[in-house]
Amino acid sequence: MKLAHHAQRFRLPFLAVRLQALDRDEKPIADVVASGFIRKVGEQLYLYTCWHVVTGFDPYAVEVGLALPARRFLEVTLQASDKSQPGAEVVGGAQSLQLPLYEEGDGSSIPLWEQDDQHLPHVLLNHIGIFVPFWHDVVRLKLPANLTLSDMQLIDEKLTFLGNMSLVARGDKCLVVGYPYGYSTFGLRQPTPVALTRFIASDRIEGRQRQFLIDGIAAPGMSGGPVFIERDDDLLLVGVYTGSIYPDHTRHIKDKVTALGVVADISLHLWDAVHMARTPSSAVPSKS
Repeated sequence: MKLAHHAQRFRLPFLAVRLQALDRDEKPIADVVASGFIRKVGEQLYLYTCWHVVTGFDPYAVEVGLALPARRFLEVTLQASDKSQPGAEVVGGAQSLQLPLYEEGDGSSIPLWEQDDQHLPHVLLNHIGIFVPFWHDVVRLKLPANLTLSDMQLIDEKLTFLGNMSLVARGDKCLVVGYPYGYSTFGLRQPTPVALTRFIASDRIEGRQRQFLIDGIAAPGMSGGPVFIERDDDLLLVGVYTGSIYPDHTRHIKDKVTALGVVADISLHLWDAVHMARTPSSAVPSKS
């Protein structure tokens, strides 16, 4: 049974998770917090977030230092789900888990996340097994099969824009869900994201693939959060919030009043419909 539009918005507090990057010793890295969301593909649960969240690199201005990436784990914090009593499921409280970002062995580290299999060549990163995605600043990580979740916490096919023939258009209303600076409205004892109302400002960005602009930025820490569009009395997943653009950059200033948010657009194809892999196609850089 389809939920009314008002009832659908009551699900928003359950549809984003809080992420904290951890170092090799599983210690929190200061000020490296982000957002994500969970989808079920077949029988497999996946965490979705941004490529720059797991790597620490801006895919549009990669700067590589002398040290290897410090981010080695993600701590995922979300609300708990108690299904111990049939017909009386309770969602609340908190649960957390740590996801390794690399498979360690033989002196090498292999990224565990999946991303688009088309990538932009970068000699230094490719040498350590990291590839800059061509299409999306988005990745997914497998979640443990024994993770207990409510259907309220999953973005299923009924909540996606996939298959909807109406494309996004300027002026469409959307909602960005996530944790600004890691902030939870009910504290970490019950992780609860905020939902910011924005409008689509442009359906494309010069020099970037499948991205659109919204009329204002979201706060740091909301990268990786789901973006829903309001369409025909439905809230549908249309993209992933990835960051900001400052139109005044040519003046060497950054005015937040005029800044625009950037969303990776997945309205035409979801990652299930395109090739995703832990290692891009034959590990051969693609320039297409």
